[in-house]
Formats: sequence, C-alpha cells, structure tokens
Amino acid sequence: MTEKTQNTSADEIGWDDDLEDVEFITLPEGEGTFKVLALTRTRKAKGKLGECNVAVLTLEVTHTDSGEVATFDEELPLHKKLMFLLLQFFTAIGQREHGEEGPFKPNWSKKAIIGATGRCELDVRTWTKKDQTEGSANQVKTWLSQEDEHDPLPF
Repeated sequence: MTEKTQNTSADEIGWDDDLEDVEFITLPEGEGTFKVLALTRTRKAKGKLGECNVAVLTLEVTHTDSGEVATFDEELPLHKKLMFLLLQFFTAIGQREHGEEGPFKPNWSKKAIIGATGRCELDVRTWTKKDQTEGSANQVKTWLSQEDEHDPLPF
C-alpha cells in the first residue's frame, strides 16, 4: 500500500494500490459475542421515525456455535420509540445494570464505546438485489445481558 498521512484510515485505499475482491461473511442466526470497533455519529431519515440522530456501530461478532467471525455496521437510532434498544445496548456493554430503573444517562464518548464488548442474538436480513440475486447481511436481533446466558433484555 502507498504511504498514508496522519489523518487517514487504515482501510483507505491509495491511488496506486492494487484492488482486491472483498469477501463478506454472513453469520448464521444465533448467539454471538461482539466488540465495538468504531462509533460514528450521524443524522439520517429513518422511515416512519423521521430524521433523527443515529449511532452507527461497527461490530466484530464471533458466532458462539460456529466460531466464525464477521464485521458489520449496526445502526442505533436515538428515538423514543426505540429507547428499549438503546437500554439493551448499554446494559449489554455493562454501562447499565440489568433491571435498573429510573433515568439513565449513557456515556456516548468514543473512549467508553469503542472496545466495549457484550453478547447479542444475531438475525440474518435478506433482500433481492438489482441484478435479481439474493443478498444477505447480519443485524442484531437483541442485545443480551451479561448476567444471564440466554436472557434477552426485557424492555
């Protein structure tokens, strides 16, 4: 790869670099452990929710049964209708106690989020691409509590 400047990403491609096919792995449905690799704050239109703040998490997930590893982005809209997902996530990474009641102020700093680990239940989303082939990708179905091995967080 060509030389990078201080403000570039390790994944950035240089003008003189060779291009290679990238293999995307879709893990099977089931439980996995995750590590947050990156956090991006953005604002997006999210269908019926309208435009809202969105935390985009880049996760590295290891499937519990198969041991396969995949990396994918998971979006967490900051919206009252989806507050349960936010509470699940912060409980899964240990910022919030399971069953804790009352107001909770999450720490959204990159220092607190990047590197955080936890457990989740994976789902596979499928769609038909423009070329009529089927595409698939992982998404988090439920963020799991660190305390109980098979207990999805009830919110």
